[in-house]
Amino acid sequence: MLFKYFDCKQKVSGTQLDILDNQIETQIYSTFDEKIYYLNSASSQELSLIYETEDYISSMTIDPNLEMVFSINYKAYDKKWSYDLKCVSLKKE
Repeated sequence: MLFKYFDCKQKVSGTQLDILDNQIETQIYSTFDEKIYYLNSASSQELSLIYETEDYISSMTIDPNLEMVFSINYKAYDKKWSYDLKCVSLKKE
């Protein structure tokens, strides 16, 4: 399955999310930062994905309307930036 997102308000580049075939855990590849995100939590209200390094944590939260909040938290500065993105395309492969 493939999701495409774009932020029309802030004119930041969008991302494409690809669900990777992995039987052990759910992995999502993001073309925005070219990272593989892992499932942090899932409920009927949201899907939470995370990518973590020593310096920062990137996260994506997707709601039932397929709207996404993408955020980055830089650990050393305790600063968090986020962007609201809308799903513009959904394609099953």
